[in-house]
Amino acid sequence: MTAREYQEAQCTDTGKGEDRRRVRGTQRTTTADGITHDSKTEAQRWEELKLMQKP
Repeated sequence: MTAREYQEAQCTDTGKGEDRRRVRGTQRTTTADGITHDSKTEAQRWEELKLMQKP
């Protein structure tokens, strides 16, 4: 199987090119200050950066 054949096999039948492979953690999001982050760690880092910006 070539790389192109593999990519075509992973695409949906609609032709939009969506990848069918399962992406880990997409269901778990965290909201901090009204902003949705992909992970708890990302939300914590956002809080750290906000604190570092304060004069």
